[in-house]
Amino acid sequence: MQLARSGAGVRARACAAAAALLLPATSAGAQRSADALDSLVSAALAASPLVRAAAARVDAAAARVGPAGARPDPMLMAGVQNLPLSAPGFADEMTMAMVGVGQTVTLPGKRALRRTAAEREVDAARAEVARVRLDVARDVRTAYLDLAYLDRALTLVARNRTLLVEQVRVAESRYGSGADLALAPTTSMASRAAPLAMPTTGAPMAAARAATPRVSASASAPAMGGMGSMGAGGGDGTPMLPAAMPAVNAAPAVMGGAMRAPMPGGALQEILRARAEVARLAEDAAALVEERRAVLARLNAALDRPSATPVDATVVPARIVRAAVAPSAREVRFTSAALGARAAGSPLPSVETLQALATERSPILRTHEALIAAQRARVELARRERRPDLDVALQYGVRPRHPDMITATVSVPIPVQRRRVQDQLVAGARAELTALEAEHHQQLAVHGAEIARLHAEAERARTQLALLSSAAMPQAQASLAASLAAYRAGQAGLAAVLDAHAAVFDQETAYQRALTDFARAVAELERSVGAEVLP
Repeated sequence: MQLARSGAGVRARACAAAAALLLPATSAGAQRSADALDSLVSAALAASPLVRAAAARVDAAAARVGPAGARPDPMLMAGVQNLPLSAPGFADEMTMAMVGVGQTVTLPGKRALRRTAAEREVDAARAEVARVRLDVARDVRTAYLDLAYLDRALTLVARNRTLLVEQVRVAESRYGSGADLALAPTTSMASRAAPLAMPTTGAPMAAARAATPRVSASASAPAMGGMGSMGAGGGDGTPMLPAAMPAVNAAPAVMGGAMRAPMPGGALQEILRARAEVARLAEDAAALVEERRAVLARLNAALDRPSATPVDATVVPARIVRAAVAPSAREVRFTSAALGARAAGSPLPSVETLQALATERSPILRTHEALIAAQRARVELARRERRPDLDVALQYGVRPRHPDMITATVSVPIPVQRRRVQDQLVAGARAELTALEAEHHQQLAVHGAEIARLHAEAERARTQLALLSSAAMPQAQASLAASLAAYRAGQAGLAAVLDAHAAVFDQETAYQRALTDFARAVAELERSVGAEVLP
């Protein structure tokens, strides 16, 4: 009776914990998370050296606008004219002291074109600032989402490890082994005693590795939801796992000087496999903790602060959760009954709408357009440079013994090398314009393809979440409950429970990964489009 109650408790706690972990965050918690994420983005935009550098380039480009459209500076001339070498002095009537001014007169339109080119460069610099700001915001959001996934994965690992440890204890009690593993007597004792310490090789570990679910902690993996109850955190904000599982004794259990009854070989192998899975979860947790430190450093780098600065509990914003998955499995719908159909009711605009919006709003495309406009002005300027500017001068000559004189001159360069100079400058400017237009055309295609890819990635994640929440996860949890019931009734072994437990863990991890994939795709889409894409 006690064993039945223990098994039922394990099952109830497993189902309740799974439901709690996979429920969307409460509105208050999600709102706090959204506010926290927004504050992190604002802090990063205020502190980012990349944003400051881009803003400084705007100032530099703006400072060049005025000089580009200004007239050339006038020239002041002074000297002596017509001084005889044989008798220096001012006695000769042609000798005079001269002072004058000169000015280059640009032909109409040239200064305006220079100013236009400089102004378009300012527009390009401003669009670059917007692009950098979007990049910084995207970096903060994706790092935050990765951190949320790792926190959630650590919670899943810790919870599953605790349940496995409890299940091992139930199994040991069921088979009459007490707190320690019993050893088979005489000839079989050596073969059974060797793996009692946590095994690292042999059939039990091989079976454990084959059945143990793996937690992917890659940066592309997803992250949603809160950390849950993780215990005290480390100094760098890393969640701490629960206390280690009691060590496995390698010595035989003795009661009153006699060894306890030996455990059946199959039961021993199942318990060893369960302990191997517990150890494997500890390996996963160690990898996740280290990756969390790396992701935390990436987030803090975007915030321009020390790498180990802790971050409060990470939860996916409510608007992302609402857009990603239906509130309940009963509300899940698909666009058709065909295999591979998408989840219905997508909150995302169509690919064509997003591409059109990006053409208008994307700072990447606006930068290209501004550079093309600047180059068009330079092409027209090069064409007008075929007609040279004029130099005019006015001089006043002072003659001590004769009337003063005024001299006015107009100078015009003669383009004797027009084909080698001016025409080549025009050809070069036109070629540069052609290159920029071709690059812009390619950028439009690449940008549109990237938006289509991100849209497909977001829809894939939504569909996966719909399938997981409506079918895969309920079935996996029902299978686990059935396995536990059969195990309590003596109709199934521990291996069936372990397999069902691993399936639930895999589905839970896949759910969190898909949720983060969706959130990351939305963050990337907003960066590519240059505007929010969710209502």
